[in-house]
Amino acid sequence: TIILEQRVCQPCMLRFRRRPGSCPGCGERKVLAFYDQQRRSGCAACTGNKAVYGCAECGREDNSFGTKCGPCTLTERLTTLLSDPAGGIHPRLQPVFDTLNTGPRSQTTLYWLTRESSRPDILQSMARGDLDISHATFERLPATRAVGYLRDLLAALDVIPPYQPALERVNPWLQELLADLPKEHADLIDRFARWQLLRRLRLFGQRDHGRRVTRSGVQGA
Repeated sequence: TIILEQRVCQPCMLRFRRRPGSCPGCGERKVLAFYDQQRRSGCAACTGNKAVYGCAECGREDNSFGTKCGPCTLTERLTTLLSDPAGGIHPRLQPVFDTLNTGPRSQTTLYWLTRESSRPDILQSMARGDLDISHATFERLPATRAVGYLRDLLAALDVIPPYQPALERVNPWLQELLADLPKEHADLIDRFARWQLLRRLRLFGQRDHGRRVTRSGVQGA
C-alpha cells in the first residue's frame, strides 16, 4: 500500500489507522495518510485518493475497529447477541441493546463483549429463549461478579424487577459456608440466618418503602 508516496508495511498501516487527526483540507477527523498539493498530510478525499481507511458500513475514519468503525461493529455484535429466534432484537432486551449501543466508548463495550468472563452468553441464551429473563435464572447461576453485574444491569434498565443486590448475594455465600459443616450445625446456622438476620434485613427494606439495604448492613449481619 502506498502512503505518503511510499510503500509501507501492515503494522505502519495500522498505526496510521489508529491515529486519525484533523485534516487541514476539510477539517474533519480522518486518517492523514496522503499528501495534498501543498505537500501537507491530508485525508483521502482531499488528496484525490481512494478512501481505503473508511468504515465499510458508514465511511467514518475516526473510530477504527477492523474494516468497520467501532459503532458499526458494536451494532452488528449486539444485534447478533440479542436477537430472538425470529431474527429481531428480543423485545424485553431492547433496553439493553439501546443502552450498550449508545455508550460513550464503543470499543470498551466491544472488548467487554469479547471476554468470556463477562458472560455475554447469558444475554444470548435469554434472547434465544434458552434462559428465562428473571431473577430466578440468576439465582441458579454461579454467584460471580460478572453474573451479578448482568443482573444489576437488567434491574437498572427495568428488564427485571428491582431487587436488593447485597442481600440476594448472601444466600450463595451462606450455602458455600455451610457445605463443609456437620449437618446439625449447618441446619441450625441456616435457620438462624434465614429467619433472624435475613428476615430482619428484608423487613427493613419493605418498611422503608423499598429502601436499599446497604452493603455495611449485610456485612454486619
